[in-house]
Formats: sequence, C-alpha cells, structure tokens
Amino acid sequence: FLCPSHRDRREIPLLQPEHEHTFFFHDYASLALENLVSSEPMQETGITDPRVEIANIIEKYAPLGIDGVVSTDDYPGSTLASIVAAQWQLPGPLPSTNLVCQHKFYSRLVQKALLPTAVPAFSRLAPTHEGDFLVPIDFPVFVKPVKSFFSVGASRVESHKELRRLTEQSMLPEAFFAPFDILLKEYADLELGPTLLAEEYLRGS
Repeated sequence: FLCPSHRDRREIPLLQPEHEHTFFFHDYASLALENLVSSEPMQETGITDPRVEIANIIEKYAPLGIDGVVSTDDYPGSTLASIVAAQWQLPGPLPSTNLVCQHKFYSRLVQKALLPTAVPAFSRLAPTHEGDFLVPIDFPVFVKPVKSFFSVGASRVESHKELRRLTEQSMLPEAFFAPFDILLKEYADLELGPTLLAEEYLRGS
C-alpha cells in the first residue's frame, strides 16, 4: 500500500488473518502535499524527488516477492503505484494513462476526443504580460488548478474582475506541482504547462 490513509492503516490489517498475504505500508509526501495547500500557516516542507522514491521502493520491496501494488491515495499514491506495478509487471493502469487522467487539461482533451457532446468548453489560463488572465470562454466559468486534489482552489467566477480577485486563491504553490511535473515528463512525455484551467459552467436541464 503506497501513501496509505489512516483508514487503510486501520482497516487493512484486519484482513490479515483471512489471507496468506502480508501487507506493507509505504508513505511518501501525502501529508507534505496537504500542508502545501493548507490555509494554516505553512511549515517548512521538503519532498523527495519521486524518481528517487520509486527507486527506494523497488530496492526495499522487490526482494519480498510482492504480488500487488495498491493505493487509495490519488496524488501521489496512485501514480507511484502504477509506476511500481509496471516495473514489476503486475496488474495496474499504465503510468501515462494515470498521469493524463490526473491532469485536468490533458484529460479533457482525451474526453473531448471520445465523447465531445459531454465535455464543457475549457481552456488553460496563461497570464498576460500585465499579470492578468485571458479567458476565451464566456462567463460564468469554473477556474481550478490543472492537478486534481480534493477540489482545492476550485472557484466559480462571474467576471474578469472576480477572476483577478480569485486567481491568488486558485493558484497553488509550485512545490505542490513539482512531483507531478517530474513524473508527467518522465512517464507521459508531457509538460505541466499553465497550472490553471477554466471550464464552461454547465447547467442541468
């Protein structure tokens, strides 16, 4: 179990008597990433390069005869699990697929290609030289970070004036994106790009 939650640690060991398997728990960066987007005063946070962490996982657990790699954590757990599983030729999604699904802009491109009528208009937001943002979609829009994380930073925006006010709230620290950016380049051959996305506001019928 990579990046286990408190619930994982509480519930999974209860399965032990019913199975021949032994469960191993390996932490990496989950709490540090939460601290980076917390509204509380931020403490000094250091996050190991995910490539170094993957190498450590391989070295530590490969001799133990692992039969499966699991994570209930979206970021970074599910990505690490897909990479480690692929290296050990165990069942799991392709790392590139996992990474594209976690990047809201790239995932929307795939969704639009497969089911265009179900995907709202969307665009990445890049700042102008004046520090403002151009929005090529009619307001209202949802503005959100391109990396999914419990909807942190997502806001409904009604106007350019409101966008300027909410941009700081929606922008997450560079350190938050760093592990994702490294893995995106390494395993999906993609660049992180602008870190804010605007999406058309959809209404139910």
